Amino acid sequence: MLSLGMLEWIGAIGGAAGALLLALNNRWSGYGFVLFLVSNAAWIAYGLMTHTFGMVAMQIVFTGTSLLGVWRWLVLPRLSRSRNYCDELAMFPVQQVICQSRDWQPYSNSGCHGR
Repeated sequence: MLSLGMLEWIGAIGGAAGALLLALNNRWSGYGFVLFLVSNAAWIAYGLMTHTFGMVAMQIVFTGTSLLGVWRWLVLPRLSRSRNYCDELAMFPVQQVICQSRDWQPYSNSGCHGR
């Protein structure tokens, strides 16, 4: 089991590194939320071991916001790319050419949304 000191430093470094990644606002920023989850887990364990239940409650809420961040920054973009790819594969080659050359959507579930 990790000591209190280790949990404290994992929580602190994970939170600071996650904040830095988010502040950079680049393609890696979404992974800041993953670091926040590591930090949240460490702080929850620390709070339980030290009986600071206010910190535990706060970290449970922060875990929810971190999960929301992972969903919005990492999961949804991948799902969207996957859906667009599947829609493009489902189109006939002629529809792909028309759609890409005219920014035109031949039918509602095609993969070319505003290209």
